[in-house]
Amino acid sequence: MIYTLRLVGAIVETRIVRGEARVLARTDGYVYDVRPSLAGAGVTGRPAFGPGLWIAVSSGAIARIDELSGSAQVAGYATPRAAALADGARPGDVAYADAGGIVLLRAQPPEPETGRITWRSERMLEATGESPWEDLSMAPDGASMLLASADRLASLDLSRHEIVGWMNVEGKTRLSRWDDDGSVLAWSFDRVGGAEGQVIPRGVSLAKLVATSISNLGAEKGKLLIHR
Repeated sequence: MIYTLRLVGAIVETRIVRGEARVLARTDGYVYDVRPSLAGAGVTGRPAFGPGLWIAVSSGAIARIDELSGSAQVAGYATPRAAALADGARPGDVAYADAGGIVLLRAQPPEPETGRITWRSERMLEATGESPWEDLSMAPDGASMLLASADRLASLDLSRHEIVGWMNVEGKTRLSRWDDDGSVLAWSFDRVGGAEGQVIPRGVSLAKLVATSISNLGAEKGKLLIHR
């Protein structure tokens, strides 16, 4: 499946195998950012989602294209528009950064009569007045989120709604999805020259590997060890 945007604001869905095209939706602006959205089988009280895309529209709209149902639906609106967006921890959820800070849109159970899905908005962090956040990466457990700006990386605790740690990092404005061990790659999206990245070793196994590569000191059951 290929999705394209016409100058008149129409999102066109084209099936690669048959070459058939149809207008999926009409936007109230132009699409300037697209991110993948994972599928979810649906559990009790949760809607099912097919694989899809999150799109950010210049009008401020945040919408999801669902490949399974062949539909597009607006989940919410950023103010004035989204500076970054990323898939949430649960299928159908999305987080974005705008002029007001960081917002999480949580997908709600389908309406009984229409089956229509709605999203509940929750602001996770107020704007700080510093460099704008340019990318987000949600932890798989939904408890925290990494934020990237032009000059730093920060960790946001979603239950406390506050930044609990940060470090100076120049130009690493894109974040990968968390791997199975909980580590993330931060890399330069628009840097001129060769590729450059930095691994954030939040996973225990990778953190231990990094630690043992630079020091022979370790700790076990509260005791300091020297690895020989």
